[in-house]
Amino acid sequence: MVYPKPWSVQIELTEGCNRRCTFCGIHSLYREKGDVHYKHMSVEKAKMIAKDLNQWLGKCRIEFAMQGEPLLNPHVYKIIKAFRDYFPKAQLMITTNCDPITTKDGFDQEKVKRIFQCGLNMFVADYYQPNRYSYEEFFSKWNENKLGIPCFDYFKDKPTVWGYESPSMQKIVVIDNTETRDFNREMNNQAGNLDPQFVDVKGYHVGDLPVKKRCHLPFREMAIKHDGALALCCMDWQRESIIGKFPELSYKEIWESDPMNKARGLLWNKERGMLSPCNRCNYHPNKVGLITNPYDEEDMPDMKELARGFRQHQNKMKEEENKYARKPFIYKK
Repeated sequence: MVYPKPWSVQIELTEGCNRRCTFCGIHSLYREKGDVHYKHMSVEKAKMIAKDLNQWLGKCRIEFAMQGEPLLNPHVYKIIKAFRDYFPKAQLMITTNCDPITTKDGFDQEKVKRIFQCGLNMFVADYYQPNRYSYEEFFSKWNENKLGIPCFDYFKDKPTVWGYESPSMQKIVVIDNTETRDFNREMNNQAGNLDPQFVDVKGYHVGDLPVKKRCHLPFREMAIKHDGALALCCMDWQRESIIGKFPELSYKEIWESDPMNKARGLLWNKERGMLSPCNRCNYHPNKVGLITNPYDEEDMPDMKELARGFRQHQNKMKEEENKYARKPFIYKK
């Protein structure tokens, strides 16, 4: 089956972050105290990725985020410009903790202005967890920007805040932290990559695993790592489920590949327990009504066969991925 194109593409500009937010899977990247490392996407790689995706995708949403702080990438301006050149009609957005552009008086407006000039549509300023500013101060500093760009409060202005009209549209979206407003965020255990000691923040519990629910992520969203590899989803912190490597294969080939459809078949049938890291993930899926079965009902393979085939693919990729491998956190009740 040729599966429908993704509606969203996540691009990891940087693996690694300057923060250690308690709810984030970043703890699985930095196990030792004082461990700091960053892996950045290069401009050359970004241009190759944008060119390849452009040959297949048209108007879509491209978000610079995933397993790190994107503004730490020293080439962030050039990369955004490259994607805008190849995607004149796409929605380009970035989600950041804002630390790299924060000043004692607020934020560096010239840097933000430059990012928008490179072609960005949406700048998501995520407060994440309390820092030197209260959320009210944080929002006020963005809302009073002198760039002439409208600013929205994610929770107050939701859902219209995500609307996309045209490539010329520009907006700043500010998201409150995880410790206010009665914990409005929908949290999850980052596919088992959140340190267990932080799981019970604000009464948040992992619950029984594996979760017997479908997941929409591998059906509707691409997750591209800093080196160009395509992961099963954006929560694969440990690179356990790399579906294919670019440029060895095009993204269209990887998206429509047999390993990808095997994983989709298992997730369509709510068999998270048969593949990793899904067997450790409690992500609550949404919009599952928009996904379709990757196999014809009369030709649906046996679930054990699908799982066996996907594990064979993982083992095939394992040797090359060993340089990235880290032992996942194990949840104990």
